[in-house]
This record gives sequence, structure tokens and C-alpha cells, in this order.
Amino acid sequence: NLKVLITIIYLIAILILTFLPYYQAQQAVGRRSYGTIRDMSPRLNSYLSIAQESLFYKFYPKKIQVANDNLPMKNEHLLFIGFSVYLLFIISLISFIILNKKSQKKDKWPPIFIISLSTYLILTLISIIIPFTSYTFWINIYNFIPGAGAIRAVTRIWLISYLFLFLAITILASKVYQKTTSNILKMVLVILGIMACLEQINLKPPYFDKLTEQVIQKQIENSISEQLQNNEVDAFYLRWTDDDTYSDRAYYDYQIKAMWASLHLNIPTANGYSGQSPPGYQAMKYVLSNSQLRGWLMIEERALSKKILILDLNIKNDNLIINKTEIIKIGEPTE
Repeated sequence: NLKVLITIIYLIAILILTFLPYYQAQQAVGRRSYGTIRDMSPRLNSYLSIAQESLFYKFYPKKIQVANDNLPMKNEHLLFIGFSVYLLFIISLISFIILNKKSQKKDKWPPIFIISLSTYLILTLISIIIPFTSYTFWINIYNFIPGAGAIRAVTRIWLISYLFLFLAITILASKVYQKTTSNILKMVLVILGIMACLEQINLKPPYFDKLTEQVIQKQIENSISEQLQNNEVDAFYLRWTDDDTYSDRAYYDYQIKAMWASLHLNIPTANGYSGQSPPGYQAMKYVLSNSQLRGWLMIEERALSKKILILDLNIKNDNLIINKTEIIKIGEPTE
């Protein structure tokens, strides 16, 4: 009974620690509508959807290739991990059962296998929209667990669930490999293991020139640091020109660079990039004027930042151009 009690307390503690950041995010940016969350909840088709850049994409059945055509936010539903993974699991499962029946010494199911597989099944069951219905258990989590309303991309639960699935398959396949005397079965397991890895290969992953971006990032941070040496400020805001004549970067590029600068220099920023803007904040693709910035910072006592450093800059052809810097005080008359 004591072990059960300790386990329950341990699980509750993990649950609290897991949802605490989401609760804090929900307090800051508000609760998302369930319609938005539902669009990014996995369906059966999600587990049949794969990216066109996959190594074996052309060899998959047409149904796999077009599985996500009618799904909202289709790029979020690419959850198919390949036939080899499931085939390896099925063969390992059947082989373990048969070998156990033939063996005089019966092996128990590996505890880590049971825990890992159970965790995968539970995570999948609570997040998926039940086939042939419109119901998902996630709506109960959304309604009753504090902070769950801040979670938008429910499909990304695969980042956790597949980890447990791969662990379960690896443990079971290893157990069968050690137990069997059949070289053919061993060869099948090895080949399927290799194929399972190959099916995860993406031929055209997203790419950017890391060195170029690091140089630009460093220049931005140096500019902020120079201003901090001579001025006492509480936060900064990175402003860009929303005009193709002066800039060839997307708005989120500037927002993300400001976020990195904030982390590296340990100074708050009024910039940010997320799936949802905080209350009172203009859409992130728009640049805030001084008056708009003052107005937002004064909402809900966010005016703890009294002096704000403004960096007016642009990036064009991978070159950083700093137009001007200024410091504004919150509460002063707007321009």
C-alpha cells in the first residue's frame, strides 16, 4: 500500500510539474478556443500521413501519400513512421509469444516494455479523435486540467509517445533476438531495424546558414550591449521596417532574434513569437510604434519596465543595418 501511495504521489508531482509551464502561459496569453485545438488534434488519417520529402514517399500507397489532404494544418499531422516500425513490432510480439510457448523456461514480459507500450497507448488514446466519431478524450483534459487550455498543437504529443513506442519495440526485439536460435529470424529483425531507421529520413529538411545567422545575432546583441553600458534600461524592443525595399526577412525572423538576444543578455524584451499573442498585443507580424508599445506595457501593470531601448534595424541580403537607437520612458506623452 505504501508503494502504491508513493507511486500516486510521484505521478501527481510529475503531472503538476508538466502542466505548470502551460498554466503560467495560459495566465499570460489566455485560454485558446477549443476549435483551434481541435484542428490540431490527431486523427486516424494523421497516423497515415507522411511528408513528401520522406525517403520512400514515392513507394508508399496512394492512400498514404494523400492521407492528410483534407486535414486542417496538414503539416502538423505527419505522424506516419513507416511500415517497418509496425512490422518489426508485430513480428517481435508474435515471435516472443511463440518462443515462450516452446521454451521450458517461461520468460515474463519485460516490465519496461509493458510500461513503455502502455504509456504510448494511453497518450495516443487520450489525444486522438476517435475514428468514425467526433469525440476525443482530450476535451476532458482541456476542460478540467489547469493550463491545458494553453496547449494548441496536440498532434505534437507524438514527440513523447513515439519515444515510448520505440523503446518498447527495441526492448522486445532485443529480447527475441537473444532468445531465438533462428538465424533467419535474427536477420529479419536486423533488416527491419535498419529499414525502420531509413524510413525516418527526410531528404529535404528545413535548412538555414547557421554561421550567417550567428553573425547577425551577435551584431544585434553587441548593439544592445553597447547601449546598456551607457544607459540603464529595463527592457528592449527590436523594430524593423515592413517593406521589401529595406528588408527581405519575415517578421518572425526579427521576433525570434530579439528573443535570443533577451535570453543571451538576460534582459526582458517586448518582442516575441508564438501561436498566440498576449491580450492587448498587436498581431506579431506588425511593428509596434512607440505609443502602441507604451500602451501595451501599461496594461495589467506590465509597466514595471520604465525605460525601453528601441533598436530600429533591418536585414537585407544577410546584412544587418541599424537605422537608429532610442530610449523611451513609459508614462511620458506619446509622439
